[in-house]
Amino acid sequence: MSKQQLKVRELSKGEGHYVFANESWLRRLYATLADPDLQIVAAFSLIGLLVMLILIFRFPDMVAAVAEYNQF
Repeated sequence: MSKQQLKVRELSKGEGHYVFANESWLRRLYATLADPDLQIVAAFSLIGLLVMLILIFRFPDMVAAVAEYNQF
């Protein structure tokens, strides 16, 4: 590879759109929590947790049966 190909390009400041120079941690937190993918994953995790708790409390003897089967 030549030296020209290895040359690192500098990042230019955003032009034509609003860029936060001093982006606060609250704005980053809001942007993270407002991400739709994170909300979907959190919703499925919460639903799975609730279903698991309902099954544990509805069938309390099942926990002992699973523990007994896990001994083998």
